[in-house]
Amino acid sequence: MGDLTARQIKFCEHYIITRDIKQSSLEAGYSLSYSKSKSYELLQKSKVLEKIKELESEYNQNHFKKLSLVANTELENILVNSENDSAKLRAIELVYKLSGIIQDDKISLHITNTSIQENKVLTINDFYEDVNDTLDEFYIED
Repeated sequence: MGDLTARQIKFCEHYIITRDIKQSSLEAGYSLSYSKSKSYELLQKSKVLEKIKELESEYNQNHFKKLSLVANTELENILVNSENDSAKLRAIELVYKLSGIIQDDKISLHITNTSIQENKVLTINDFYEDVNDTLDEFYIED
């Protein structure tokens, strides 16, 4: 992105957060008259749009990482501190879903049988075949 000026880069950085063209151009150091009349032209430049996409991707990845850390901490608190067994089981399920072990009520298991190793996908309901329970019924509190 060597063709962008420092102001254009600063505009892109503010724009991904505010989505306000005028405010972003002011924060980047453009004049008030430019911000009122011509700042929209910045979004017509392909290099500016490319930089915005790049910055959005970085911002979203970092934001998701932070949210994941908070979610994992909260789930750990539920597992350690909750006295509600249903809440603990739900927290365990969410931890497995976040880690990718459970995908849409399916569990990916690696089953090793002496010389044969195979991947087998089972649904949650496969674990309740004999009981005639579904996952939703399992979580209903008495």
